[in-house]
Amino acid sequence: MLRAEAYDLLKRVRDEHEAAKFSLAQTLRSLQSDSAVIAAGAAKGLSHGELHRCARNLEITYVIRLFSEFEGTLVDYWQQGLGKSTRPRASTLIALVTAHRSIDLAHRRSVDDVREYRNDIIHEQLRNSRLRFHECKSRLGRFLSWLPPEW
Repeated sequence: MLRAEAYDLLKRVRDEHEAAKFSLAQTLRSLQSDSAVIAAGAAKGLSHGELHRCARNLEITYVIRLFSEFEGTLVDYWQQGLGKSTRPRASTLIALVTAHRSIDLAHRRSVDDVREYRNDIIHEQLRNSRLRFHECKSRLGRFLSWLPPEW
């Protein structure tokens, strides 16, 4: 894999997040005045409240997707770049890659914050953003910058 491909995976998640935000905002605006949109939503069993809940949870949903792509990249580096056959837990994998690449500990802590945030979303049903999507993407991208250009 190329490091540029890893960055592109994060960028695609960002772009999907932006597309979803735009589409949802347009739909919510249309629901206020367009009877065809109201009828289409109702036919799918969607209420105005469900769409608003979707909008509120959109960012944390995409943080999960973003971290998943990041973790997949680290697994690829671990297995393909370093020739390892194991698949360590995310926290262990981050620690191992940090040690192998001599990554700045501040960057590791920054990524661990995103990992812990992702875990809280999944395991604690966290619904309040404590890290913004763009900040998570930036932190994960900085960590990836320590990987070699190709592996």
